[in-house]
This record gives sequence, structure tokens and C-alpha cells, in this order.
Amino acid sequence: MRLPLSAWILSCFLTNVSATVVPKNIIFMIGDGMGPAQIAAYRHFKDDPKTPQVETTIFDQLLVGSVSTDPYDKKDEVTDSAAAATALSCGQKTYNGAICFDTQKKPLIPLFERAALKGKSTGVVVTSQINHATPAAFAAAVEERHQYDLIAKQYLDRKVNGKPILDVMLGGGIEYFRDGKDDLLKKFSKLGYQISIDEASMQLLNNKAPIIGLYAKKGLKPYLDRKDTQITLSSLMDKALARLETNPKGFVMMIEGSQIDWASHDNDILDTVWETEEFAKAVQKASNYVKTHPDTLLLVTADHETGGLSLGANDEYYWNPVPLTNAKYSIPAMVKKFTQGTDIKKLSEDQGLVLSDVQLDKAKLIQPKEEKSSQIFLQSLFDTATNSGWTTHGHTGVDVWLMAKGTRSEDFRGHLNNDEIGKKLIEILE
Repeated sequence: MRLPLSAWILSCFLTNVSATVVPKNIIFMIGDGMGPAQIAAYRHFKDDPKTPQVETTIFDQLLVGSVSTDPYDKKDEVTDSAAAATALSCGQKTYNGAICFDTQKKPLIPLFERAALKGKSTGVVVTSQINHATPAAFAAAVEERHQYDLIAKQYLDRKVNGKPILDVMLGGGIEYFRDGKDDLLKKFSKLGYQISIDEASMQLLNNKAPIIGLYAKKGLKPYLDRKDTQITLSSLMDKALARLETNPKGFVMMIEGSQIDWASHDNDILDTVWETEEFAKAVQKASNYVKTHPDTLLLVTADHETGGLSLGANDEYYWNPVPLTNAKYSIPAMVKKFTQGTDIKKLSEDQGLVLSDVQLDKAKLIQPKEEKSSQIFLQSLFDTATNSGWTTHGHTGVDVWLMAKGTRSEDFRGHLNNDEIGKKLIEILE
């Protein structure tokens, strides 16, 4: 049906107004390795079995589109986190391993450097080390993602108006900032940063000075082993927001559920789902923030899928999340207990599992203190109990979800390439 002329003119005006409105704040959240299957697994994991239909999650409520993740012009190649994060930050596809470098190995401008040039505050909150590939792509530029020491040094040395680009850095990675001759934490402290390295010092952080908080040598412990502490993505996000929102010009922050990827690389369904739970709680908190701060844009996506997870395997038509809900600790914690001599029957009972005679016999064949074979065996217990399948220990090329809310969220509807997201964010900032 054709619109009346007056209505058509009004719609054009409103569309034009929408395109010129600029969000004061941007919260960009990345579930590393979180493909559609990981989200589906989480949905079933959270569902109340007493209800007739599977209930929606925060991911379903924010869904607006999908993202293709392949790196530069190699359409048959599967991306790594560095190339994907560079596309999301810089609006350009690049080669695997690159952090804000293009295919000609020329440096690009990270998104947060653009934000700092506009006077906005910036921050990263992650469960990996803060100089890992995804956070690095928002504030550093190196030819190869494993240049961790150089990335850490760039966090200190890359400055806008005499100050480091990042106002808040929360996650793991203390060994890159404190070990060795070059103690970067002391240098950050001299620049006025609050330094936090444990739960007690985290409670003392205030919103009056920039923050660097490092709570593990590398990545944080799996979520199952710290969910009852204050070192969670949601708690760290609260600290970051309290500091960043003091800037009247607004902020841009990146929050990553880093270890969804790590668990999926290990084909560990238990920790994959629980890491997604931690990320979902942070997404819910961000969604609530946008509700009370409507001048904020919230974007949620993944850099790629990891593991080729399937809900259902072995030609059997079911997937059962219940065994995951009873677990008290992570697979890495189970491995530690098992290799230190904890009886497998007691260990499985603690985790809510009942083992078959075949599984008990397999446990007896594992060499004492052999961590890798112990890990594979313990993961297989949850694969069997849930009927989960995996196709790879690497990444896959499937499309990932795109979720959005708030000012300019309509710009991100439909299917996008990952570099298009970066281009749109740069356009909004510029």
C-alpha cells in the first residue's frame, strides 16, 4: 500500500534524524567463539524443564541479525580472533594473526584510539589476559598476535593528548605487566592509575582515577571456579562503568567473554555453557544499563564459532543439558583433583554424574598424573551425559549472531560482514 505524501515525507525526515543521532556511549560485547550452537546450548541449559516451551534468553531478546566472519579476500579461509577483532575495530579485513595491521602489513588505527581522539573514555573488561588478541585489537597494533609483551608496552606508550588510550583495563595477564625488568604496573601507577591485583584491592577501586586490574598470571580461572567471588565479568563491568561514565563526553568499552572460546577449543561442553552463562549475565547487565541510559549503543556478537559444537550426536535425536547444571567446578579443576588421586567415583558424584562400568574401567587405564588423557576422559563424561558432539578443536566458518539495543541499533539489522560493523562504528564516532 502506498503511503500518503505527508506520511512519506515524515518517514524520510525521521530516518534522516535517526541517521544523525550519535550515541554518547558504546558498549561492544564479544562472546569469543560463541556460535549459534553455543547460544542454543545455553538456552536449553537455562530453560525450566517444567515449562512447555523452551524459554528465551537475553541473546534471543536482543537478536537483530547475523555476521559472516571470513578474513580478507580468502573466502575459503576460517578466521582467527586477531583478524576478526581487527575487522570489528578497524573496519578492514586482514590476515590471520594481525592486530590492527592490514594485508600489506601497514598499521591501522584501533577503534579506541579514534574514541580517545574524540575525548571519550575507553576500557576493556575480559576474562583472558588483557593483552590477548581481541582486547588488543581495540587499543594496539602489532603484526602478530603473540607479541604479548609489545602489546602490553603499547598500552602504556600509545598515547592521545599525553595519556594512554585505555582508561580501564580489567582481566588477567599480570605476568606481562609485572614480571621482568620492565615493571609496567609501576609505570602505570606513576601515571595515576589505580592498581588492583586481588579481590580485596578490587573492592577499593573508585571512579576518580583510571584503573588497571589484573587478577591472574594469564587468563582468569574458569567461571565455575570463581562464580562465587567478585572477580566475574559482571562485577568487573560494574567497576569499569563507574569510572567510564564520569566522562561527560561519554565512553566506548569492549567486554569479552573470552573463555567460551577456550572451553570450545578443548571440546569441553561443561565449561562452554558455564562461560556463556557468565557472558549472558554481563549482557543482561548491559541491556539494563541501556534501558536507563538510552543514549548508549549496545552491540553483542562473536568473532567466530569454535569447536563445531552439535547438540545431539551419535545418530541419536536428543540433547540433555541437565548434567551440566549440577557441576560444582570446572573440567580443569576436575583434572587437578583426578591427577592428584581423587577417586573417580567420588569425583563424578560431586559433579552429579553416575558412571557406567565401562567408564569406570576406562578411568583405571589412565596413567597417574597424565593431565591430557585425564582431561579428554573427563570431558567425554559430559559429552556422553549430554549427547554433545564436536567437529574440530579449531574455529569454524559459520555465521554468528548479531544483537543490538539502544541509539543507532537499527543500523546493525540484517546480515553484515564483520568489517561492516567496524566501518559503522567508525562512522558513528567520526
